[in-house]
Amino acid sequence: MEYFLLQKLFDGNIDAKNYLTSESLERALIEDARSSSHPLTLNIETTAEAQEILDQLTADKGAALLRMFETVVGEKTFQKGVQSYLQTHANGNANYTDFWDAIDNAIGGKLKAWDGNKFKMEEFADNWVLQMGYPVVDVYRLDPKTIELTQRRFKLDHLTPERARYRNALYWYKWDVPLFYEINGKKADMTWLHEAVRLPLNLSDTLLINPESLGYYRVNYDEQGWLAFADQLKKDHQKYPPSARARLISDALALAEAGLLPYEQAFGIVEYLPQETDSLPWAIALRGLRNLYERLSRSELEEDAQKFVVEKMAEIFKSLDLDNLSAPSEGQF
Repeated sequence: MEYFLLQKLFDGNIDAKNYLTSESLERALIEDARSSSHPLTLNIETTAEAQEILDQLTADKGAALLRMFETVVGEKTFQKGVQSYLQTHANGNANYTDFWDAIDNAIGGKLKAWDGNKFKMEEFADNWVLQMGYPVVDVYRLDPKTIELTQRRFKLDHLTPERARYRNALYWYKWDVPLFYEINGKKADMTWLHEAVRLPLNLSDTLLINPESLGYYRVNYDEQGWLAFADQLKKDHQKYPPSARARLISDALALAEAGLLPYEQAFGIVEYLPQETDSLPWAIALRGLRNLYERLSRSELEEDAQKFVVEKMAEIFKSLDLDNLSAPSEGQF
């Protein structure tokens, strides 16, 4: 339904590659936040278990993680490692460790891990592929010149336990998080987040974390941060690139759905949408608003949810050829 509306709204002028990449990432972030998720790698004992793990989530999350890994080590370095791996094992057997060793050889010891020691690709990758789920990075203001970032597992259904065999006591839902961020529109060097990290940031500065969606995590800013983003989007949303606007929308709506962000603050982020002219933020917004509608329609907030979604969607339908468009059913939205 989202792609259909976008095709109508933008007269078919949609960047298919960006759309499909975004769709794949968003599917992974949604499914991997549920208790029904699973790790990418685990011991398979039966055919049924193999069929269970070789699903859409495995494909989507695998693609997202490879994109993040490539960003961490550098595109050219990563591709060099991949080519070396393929050449070395073209006529023989290879395993999981062989691939990461090839990447390490391409890096050549030039990258440091979160603790300052030599970066090892397998150690970094293991806490992402051997356990289910992913983190949300929380941003706190400590003082006028300093912020602190911490991590915790992001989960949509907190009351439903995951299956015991998928729990990983070695990592216990902690990750080595590569922080990709920019301050006042200027890209900063990647910083590692293991448990907590502090960054210098003045009150007048604007921090955007993961603006290109290269990291497999969500970000929850403090109240003032979300309010500032909402205000700027309404004043001039083009101050942030489309990818950053899409990331803010996705995270805000998902955090609200998980009960980690007040709905009022999430709504503030999407208030500017009638002025949005890029398809990427709209693609994210349509999916997020649909998920929000479905969740709230099962609660006492159903009427408020319907009213809000209708208001946000009004501008879309004004741009559509309604004579050739059949109205979507409640199930389609």
